[in-house]
Amino acid sequence: MLIPLSIFLYLYIGLVVVFLFFAFFNIYHAIRFSFWDFATFFITFLFIAATIIIMFVSFDYIRQVNWKEGFEFNPPGISGFNIGSEEQAINEINETF
Repeated sequence: MLIPLSIFLYLYIGLVVVFLFFAFFNIYHAIRFSFWDFATFFITFLFIAATIIIMFVSFDYIRQVNWKEGFEFNPPGISGFNIGSEEQAINEINETF
């Protein structure tokens, strides 16, 4: 069974969108409802800076991947969606070694 790598890209983008939603929600509440002193400003700045750095690094790694490729996933004893017998699975494992 061939699994395209693009599935993982879409999952990652979805997780980034969810993270950014909650991050903006938290930053809004930190600015709106907290005491605005140096500590609050500094922690908010560190959070935003760390988020930006992590995003740039991850997008740099993501850019280098060919997302049109896939990887083959063939568990022993399974051909397509038909599950073979236990003896067949053992024979397939022994053939690979």
